[in-house]
Amino acid sequence: MLPVPPSKMLRERLWEHFDFKSFRPGQVEAMHLALEGFDTVVIMPTGSGKSLCFQLPGLGLEGMTTVVSPLIALMKDQADRLREQGIEVVVINSSLSASERREAEAAIASGRPKFLYTTPERMDDPEGSAALCHFRRSGRRV
Repeated sequence: MLPVPPSKMLRERLWEHFDFKSFRPGQVEAMHLALEGFDTVVIMPTGSGKSLCFQLPGLGLEGMTTVVSPLIALMKDQADRLREQGIEVVVINSSLSASERREAEAAIASGRPKFLYTTPERMDDPEGSAALCHFRRSGRRV
């Protein structure tokens, strides 16, 4: 694959939201594919910046970006960092009470969150996947 120069938008958001001056190898290519609407799988070593490969494009795309992760601690860490930047994030996983889950689902229905972090088992849950299908039909990108 030929190297893809980072777009102005990516460079600006990299600095604005994450305080980074440059990209790591492979990030720009993955981000461009995501921004062009391709389903993208990024396999990189721990600490190489995989999260940025979906967070930065998610900021540039309309609608909500859904992140599926089996690691609740990682979800919390990433959601906290995005919230520190003033970005609306919802997390739905097994650590929530029923009322917290309803509050998160109401936030999603309102169209406020930029990111939803959830678990694979939530995607397999008929109630959880039905809620996401509702948002897809309503024209929101999830």
